[in-house]
Amino acid sequence: MHQSLQSILSEAKEIYRSWGTEQQPWFRGEPESKTPLVPKLFRKDWGRTEFQIVQEFRYMGPTYGSIHIPRENTNEWLFLMQHTGAPTRLLDWSAGLLPALFFALQEVSPILWMMDPNQLNKLAGWELPPNTLPITWANQDSPALRNIEAAFRNGDGAVKYPIGFIPTYIHPRMAAQRSRFTVHGSMQISIDTIDGLEHIHRFSISPQAKSEILTDLNLCGVSFSSLFPDYDGLGKEMSHPI
Repeated sequence: MHQSLQSILSEAKEIYRSWGTEQQPWFRGEPESKTPLVPKLFRKDWGRTEFQIVQEFRYMGPTYGSIHIPRENTNEWLFLMQHTGAPTRLLDWSAGLLPALFFALQEVSPILWMMDPNQLNKLAGWELPPNTLPITWANQDSPALRNIEAAFRNGDGAVKYPIGFIPTYIHPRMAAQRSRFTVHGSMQISIDTIDGLEHIHRFSISPQAKSEILTDLNLCGVSFSSLFPDYDGLGKEMSHPI
């Protein structure tokens, strides 16, 4: 169980070298749970279908904010739903270890995940050069787009495996957090249990070390206001002094 930022960075570098890949890893911070890498949508019965959830959000959403998304841009609607905490088949990741670690440390029992998204995508038969990921527009054959559109089709058309991709940054927070997503397909299981996915690693962090590591992250410029560059982020920072 890690006690310091230095030990986490050291192990991450060691694991990444052992993978022998040029693909930059992704990171996710979350609490320890029985369903660690399962999207919010699949963690409980919401009393309505996925299709009902996304359609209700889409017809009510325009009255709640200044972000305008054309109705036909189903991918961006799903990104906005995930960004605002609605249940979706997406999982948040970051291209940076430090932002993901910051989010992990907001939990009682912090866990940090590190994954090679290209190896995940290869399992779905979608092999691309390192650091090149499926797009969710224009290419109708993209497995990422197929899994996204399945959310609007009661699951129809999804590929079996989750797919990693870089989303359209529809909000400044996504850029600040170096946002990445995986989108689940028809297989509703935790990503770390997928057969053949070897490039994934779990870091356990001592709850007693949270304060010290958060102080180190603050020295590195990682804080609520840097990851949430708006009034909400500034307010949270004033409420959580280091």
